[in-house]
Amino acid sequence: MSQKKQSVSVRLSESDLRKIKDISRRLRVKESELFRYIIKNSLSKLLPFHDRSVKGTDLIPALIECGGDLTRYLDIDADHLEEIVNTGVDERHKRVEKGDLDMLALASVGANYVSYKLSELRNQPVDEAKLEDSLKEYLYSKYLSGDLLEEQQQRGTAVKKSVVPIKQLPENLDIGPNQYVS
Repeated sequence: MSQKKQSVSVRLSESDLRKIKDISRRLRVKESELFRYIIKNSLSKLLPFHDRSVKGTDLIPALIECGGDLTRYLDIDADHLEEIVNTGVDERHKRVEKGDLDMLALASVGANYVSYKLSELRNQPVDEAKLEDSLKEYLYSKYLSGDLLEEQQQRGTAVKKSVVPIKQLPENLDIGPNQYVS
């Protein structure tokens, strides 16, 4: 594998470029180093999408991690997301339902609708302030609980091997949105 680096041209808004310059100045690193960090950090989150054998429910952790960003920043709608996730998935139990992908796609912009649908599916009200956590809990419990998660771990296709559902975490545990507890 070649370690040769290539230059690329990227169009950025003035605002984004100013932020890059300010952050790199504050961190005392070159702007190019900050760009490489940003790219590598994003690529690590998107890595499951690089492996075409990872599909269907195996993509749930990656979708929870960055599904909202994919739909918001890359203009990927729910239909496109369904195609990405479910194409080539033959086993029905491995497919992610269209309605769940709709909720993932809308979670960042349509909080009222997602909150309503999630409340309906779970038969209990969902606090919009905790919508992201409720959606994660719902998707993990639906697609990655019990036998399915165990099967994915044995095959090595589970993105994170030991995921604790949100409802089982201690109340005083302070973790960020992109951290996992194992």
